[in-house]
This record gives sequence, C-alpha cells and structure tokens, in this order.
Amino acid sequence: MFAALGLPETYIGTELFYWYTATAGYLSGISSLFVAIGGLLMANCGKRRKGYYICSILFAFLASGASPEVASFVCSWLLLVLLALFLAAGAEKEGEKRLGLWDIVPFVSAFAGALINVCAPGTIQRSRATMEENAVYGVLDAIRDTIGYQKEGLREIWRDPLFIALTLIVFVVCLCCEVRVARAGRFRTPIGVLLVIGGVTVSHFLCIFPVVLGYHGEGLVNCRTKYVAYLEIRFSILFAVIYLAQYILQVSRERQDRRLSICAAGIVCGFLVCLEGFVLLHDRPDELLSGYSFELIRDISNGTVQEIFGLRKEVLEALEAAEEGTDVYLQMPELPSSRVTYSQGITGDTNSQVNVSIAHTLRLNSVAVEYGAVE
Repeated sequence: MFAALGLPETYIGTELFYWYTATAGYLSGISSLFVAIGGLLMANCGKRRKGYYICSILFAFLASGASPEVASFVCSWLLLVLLALFLAAGAEKEGEKRLGLWDIVPFVSAFAGALINVCAPGTIQRSRATMEENAVYGVLDAIRDTIGYQKEGLREIWRDPLFIALTLIVFVVCLCCEVRVARAGRFRTPIGVLLVIGGVTVSHFLCIFPVVLGYHGEGLVNCRTKYVAYLEIRFSILFAVIYLAQYILQVSRERQDRRLSICAAGIVCGFLVCLEGFVLLHDRPDELLSGYSFELIRDISNGTVQEIFGLRKEVLEALEAAEEGTDVYLQMPELPSSRVTYSQGITGDTNSQVNVSIAHTLRLNSVAVEYGAVE
C-alpha cells in the first residue's frame, strides 16, 4: 500500500506505463530480472533444482537485452544476490562450497547479454549522435557526474517520509518474523553487512553510469531513466535492510539474547527517523499524496483521464476516416492537465516524428492536431 499509493516521484513512471517503447525496453527487462533472481533463490532453497537455474539463466539473458541502463541494473543486482548467497551459504557442513557453478552462470548469462546490448548498432549510433554535441566528454567526466546524480537521488529518496516508514516496517517485520534470505547463516562478523551495503552503493552507481555516459553528461533527464534509477535505489536499500535484519537475528541467536534484536531495531529506527525524514513533512505536504497510483485514482475519479482518452479517441477516429493523400488539420478542445497519462503524441507540427509516422501509417499527406483551439 505504501509503494502503490504513497511514494513521491513515482508519477515519473508515466513514460514507462503509457509509452510502448519504454515499456518494452525497461519494464520488461526489470520484470525478467526479478524472475531470474526468484529462480536463483528458489534453486538455493533446500535441494538444488536445475529447472530453477535454467529459468534464471534464460530470464537473466533476456533482462540484459533491454536498455543499457536496465542491463547494468540486471548485472549489478545479480552480483548483489551472489554476494548474499556467498556470505550466507556454507554453514551447514564443513568444507561445503559456498557457491556452485550453477549459481554463477545466471550472472555470466546476463553479462553476455549486456555486452551484446552495448555493441548493438543502435546503441553505438545513438551514442555518436549525442557525442557530436559534446565531443570532449569522457569516462572520467561521466564518473564524476554519476556520483553527483547518485547523491542527488539518495538525498531525494531519504527525504521521503513514506519511504522511511516503509523501510522501518520492512526492518521490524524481518526481525519479528525472522525473515531469511538464505538457507543457512554465517554472519559472524559485520564484514558481510558492510560488503552488502558497499555492493548496494555500487549498484546505484552502475545503474546511473550508462545513462550519464550515453547522454554525455545530461544525466537523468528523461522520466524513464530517472524512474528506473530511483526504483533501483529504493529496492537495493530494502535489500540491504533485509540483510541487516538477518545479520542481527543471527547475532542475537548466537548470544541467545532477543533483547539485542529489540535494541538494534530501536536504534536503527531512531537513526532513520532522524535522517531528515519526518522533520521535512512541513516542507512538502503536497508531495505526500503525489504517488503515481494515488494521482491516477484521483484523476479517474474526477473524470480527467476519461476526458483525455476521449479526446485521443476522437483524434484517431477522425484521422482514420480522412481521405488518403490529404492534409489533415484538427482543432480540438483544450487538453486537461495530468501527470499520470503520457502525451497525446500527435502535435501541431507536421514535421514531427510522430506526425510523420501517423501520416505514413494512414496514407495521408500530412497530419496536425491543435489543442485548445476550440472554445
């Protein structure tokens, strides 16, 4: 409920939900990633099942075929899971291998898919096109700018009181319900926790870096790239919180002192609350209800979404009814303002890519649509 209704900035996912290209290039890859992770974790629960490994390998490869940003997301997350399995396994029997070959193959598959993705002609062509605007931009510049965008993203997310509340709930539930992410436990030192936190930080960097390098310093200028980066940061933070809770459970079990878990929970919760969170409520009251799902429900209830799609339907029906080879100019009522639907696409510029494409599709000479021209 927190994720669906609360989290500010999720309205930027509009581009992924309503633009087919972004949905295919981003959401499909992220969905495939979580299927791959699920298969890898299932294979490590009890008996090792090759079916789960094969599923993980296939979906890891498919996930890397999405945009370079998602491919980096995929590889870094599979490394995070491998790190968690490496730290958690091998405690049941002395000499037992912590990671088998089958555990590593999904990452290798994803990395191979990422290499194919990077070497794709379309990726190279687009990079060259943006390089013409900033020919002196290099890898070191991209590293510097990526760190800046990473700090900005973390600052924005940790200023969100709803995400902090969600993090606290996950942490407390993991402690109370003894949630575990692996079949065994070997968390005898805090080194594993530090490695996971470090891995999470690196995963943030790797998710943002391809975007900054590809756009040569422009950074997270598109809604789709910003949405994916913020999604990765949020999920990886929750991943680290779950791992931290499991470490505390392990230590408290060894010392047979459940009070340690309770004290640790109180300390972490107090720290997170003090970390800007609820202090900033008075500065951003409107953004508390700016989650994508909340805004969508609101726009549906007041008829905004229906009006927007009604206008879109009228435009498409008028264009389909037009005579072939003609110039079509439509004057439509003003378009309602909404952050949860993507743009209408067809504009008043006959030379725009969308207008030219729809004209070719319907065998028209030219197409133009003006909104707000009808009283």
